[in-house]
Amino acid sequence: MIPAGAAASTPTVTPHRGVDRRPQLVESGTTSIDQSRSGTVRRTAVIAGARAAHLGPAGPSAVGWSRVEDPAHGNRANPRMSHDHASGKALAAQIGAGMDPDILSRFRRDGYVVCRDILRPVEVAALRTAIPKVLDDNRLTLGLPGTDAVPNPERLLDQVLCVHHVHKISAMFHSLAKHPGIIEKLAQIIGPQVKCLQSQLFVKPPGFPGNAWHQDEGPIPTRDRSLVAVWIAIDDATAENGCLRIVPASHQSGYLYPTREHHRSDEYDFTTESYGFDESAARLVELTAGSAIFFHGYLVHGSSRNRSSGMRRALTYHYMDSYSLLPWQGGRGDYRDVFPVLGADPYEWKGYADQSVPHLRLWPDPGRPPEPGLLDYALRTKMAAAIRTWGHDERAAIRQFREALREAPRDL
Repeated sequence: MIPAGAAASTPTVTPHRGVDRRPQLVESGTTSIDQSRSGTVRRTAVIAGARAAHLGPAGPSAVGWSRVEDPAHGNRANPRMSHDHASGKALAAQIGAGMDPDILSRFRRDGYVVCRDILRPVEVAALRTAIPKVLDDNRLTLGLPGTDAVPNPERLLDQVLCVHHVHKISAMFHSLAKHPGIIEKLAQIIGPQVKCLQSQLFVKPPGFPGNAWHQDEGPIPTRDRSLVAVWIAIDDATAENGCLRIVPASHQSGYLYPTREHHRSDEYDFTTESYGFDESAARLVELTAGSAIFFHGYLVHGSSRNRSSGMRRALTYHYMDSYSLLPWQGGRGDYRDVFPVLGADPYEWKGYADQSVPHLRLWPDPGRPPEPGLLDYALRTKMAAAIRTWGHDERAAIRQFREALREAPRDL
């Protein structure tokens, strides 16, 4: 097991020669985040810029994203989250010793880094309080029962495995994507221009399934392979409640493993599983609440069923280099339902589009597979979200239909 804050001591695997010709993860625009001394100075300036832009001159105690009173105000960014730039020397002075010089080398070697206490206890508590309120305030959007059927918002969590794109219905979760503790790590791993493209709030009540082995770059294909996931524990993530499992260094070959049906709905949800890798190298990543793991889009990972008596809540964001295009959700061009979290967006002239709809991944019967031939709850809610979207954005609705059909069981 990997305790929070510890890096895996895995041997370096020599990548395929072809990988060297591909764009490097940490190349961003004209600024190369190299491992030389001058590269370290540039990284320091970028990270300091993130802190300055997000915390302001008054320091962290004066801002606190968790002070947002009502988290359900739609897709509105924190007004303090700007992208103003200051001089490199002044910014570097502000960051001081806060930079970890080894984070990039560990990430390149292992495909992940574990960071303790990204969120303070008060911020974790604010998230736990906000989750039922977000669902309660967005019952219609998410297709949840009305207050007459389920008056207690806490009971809305009973069937929810995951809330997709939660940042689009909550100002709190939107601003958390720009948390300075996250941004300073992304600046070191990705570079000075970073955009966020997705959020997933996992509730995972007792008995609910996990995710089979998979690689995020499979369904989310960034052109430069710069995809980075940030998985934040809202509850202590343990082996019992289905913490994350990873295969260290499985990203290094740059290979997307084939997928198949897992036929294990007692253990995993409806998604397919990756196979063909050395599963014996897998490790559990147990995290305390408020800690996080940053991992590469090609890293093989998954989770198991929650066998505890409590929820295993976690929040995931996906980020990438702003200079890269994203042919996601069936599109051949550039997915533009994104928002910059660090630096300027070089493609801002394209505008931004509402291409994804917040929806739920539900699980109808914890611990047991759905009845054969029936649409599982996750598919039905995604279809319902597409129908609700049709009235104001037909193109977005069609994308949602296509995404839902790709997840449809074969026996339909």
